[in-house]
Amino acid sequence: MAPQQDDAVEGSLEARYFCVGSVEDFAIPEGKTASCTPVPLADDPKRRVNLIHKIDTTAKDGPKTKFHAVLNICPHQGAPLHKGVVTDIEDMGIIWGTAITCHLHGWTYDVTTGTCENSRTILDCFDVKVVDARVWVSRQPSNLDVKGPRRDFGGNELDA
Repeated sequence: MAPQQDDAVEGSLEARYFCVGSVEDFAIPEGKTASCTPVPLADDPKRRVNLIHKIDTTAKDGPKTKFHAVLNICPHQGAPLHKGVVTDIEDMGIIWGTAITCHLHGWTYDVTTGTCENSRTILDCFDVKVVDARVWVSRQPSNLDVKGPRRDFGGNELDA
């Protein structure tokens, strides 16, 4: 299955994104529908992004894989989200998104908006592009327009 390819990349890719590896580096294990891999943020190696590689069965021309990236720390109590479970967000059998559920307390976040079904806390999400079989993650969160409290690594609420 080929990942979704982003053909048009405006401006300098390196200025807004950092390369985290090749598509093969994030292969989905046999018999699974998704993989989660923690990768360091380019500007702050102590912080990690959870790169999610998921089979998208909703594509009109057959299954493809899609990448998502979220901060790899649950805003609830700081658990590493790469240990969580990736699921479809569905309503009456219609899949309309992807979520990650923290393994520690079960808090679930939409990987596109960062919204949580258990609280109003927001998880930072990052844009992902695949260009020439290389995976690129945005340097800044893509969901800064989503309103709600964000937390630092100690669980302290930041200014919304």
